[in-house]
Amino acid sequence: ELLLLEEDMKALEEMYPQGEK
Repeated sequence: ELLLLEEDMKALEEMYPQGEK
């Protein structure tokens, strides 16, 4: 669960390296 979220976050970071949270 948490691992999946972390993977999603990394994928999002790759898509949006800006990190607009």
